[in-house]
Amino acid sequence: MKFVLKQPTVFKDILSVMTELITEGTLICDADGIKFRAMDNANVAMIILNINKALFDEYIVKDTESLAMNFNNLKGIFRKINADDIMTFETESSKVKIVFAGKTKRTFHQPIIEAGEDPNKNKEPNIQYTMRITMPSGLFSESIEDAGISGDSVDFITEPGMFHMVAEGDNSKAQVDIAQDEKLGVVVTLLDKTDAGKKIEYKAKFSLEYLKKMMVGSKLAENISIRYGKDIPVALEFSKENVYKLGYYLAPRIDSSD
Repeated sequence: MKFVLKQPTVFKDILSVMTELITEGTLICDADGIKFRAMDNANVAMIILNINKALFDEYIVKDTESLAMNFNNLKGIFRKINADDIMTFETESSKVKIVFAGKTKRTFHQPIIEAGEDPNKNKEPNIQYTMRITMPSGLFSESIEDAGISGDSVDFITEPGMFHMVAEGDNSKAQVDIAQDEKLGVVVTLLDKTDAGKKIEYKAKFSLEYLKKMMVGSKLAENISIRYGKDIPVALEFSKENVYKLGYYLAPRIDSSD
């Protein structure tokens, strides 16, 4: 396989995001593009990545190929890339060759490692969600940072036209209230139509440590989609239409009092 990218910083950003949760894994490359599914080591979070071949200036894959790679090592290589470099990534036997061509030509080789698990094992969950909130990625990222001042977990609470994020510590509390405002790109949508017309609060709790790592993905898209419900994983999605989609599923924290 071989692919060429004339604006490779986006690929650098994708690697940077992946390594917040995953150190190694298997990329599935086929005629449509690159796919990746993996759970973190604690089995708390899943990362879903789809990169359409349209991202690349040249994309050649004859048959489906599985590339098990150490992403930390790849991230180290891509730190060296310049914005005006042209990147070529291709397989050579048991290695990948990465070339950055710009003012200089730099060539790096990395081994294809033995896959730790079946890359087809992790299927994207099929979950019926209650709520969906869309908003600018930067706004959600700032809100996560604000909540982190007062606790290590955050409650997502939604009521008609309003999304709240509440974090509490032993003697402190932080609350961020985000009202629906389509001009600002904030839209609160009830997905479970059986509750339509009812004034109900929808509440769930999640780890701030994980959410902060996931929000590194905000560099990839202007907006984020957040779907959640009671006692089910929250789904976060950053995407660029017809180019790539980065998604996360994060298991909820269940209070013993619930």
